[in-house]
Amino acid sequence: MQSPEMESKSVKRCPKKRCPKKVCPFTVHRTASDNIPVYVTRRKNRTEDVTVVKKVRGDREALKREIEFLCGTRASYGKSGFLEVVGNHRRAIKGYLRSIGY
Repeated sequence: MQSPEMESKSVKRCPKKRCPKKVCPFTVHRTASDNIPVYVTRRKNRTEDVTVVKKVRGDREALKREIEFLCGTRASYGKSGFLEVVGNHRRAIKGYLRSIGY
């Protein structure tokens, strides 16, 4: 069995070396103005906030699981194909995406 030091050297990491996983299964592309594409919209006669994550590529289900764990609520993909989370979780999601290098 390899020592912990040897195992960490052989593990592939994200290009920016901040991703907590071995290799990020998803990417979130920035907008043309270099912002992270996380927005808050209102539904149901402007009484319900919905946080929307756009420009997701790769394993969308992995990002969905991460966001559900982070926010403590259900996430789903809407008709437009964007990840939607009920509630205003913009700060938490943007902070998480910045922390892993996006």
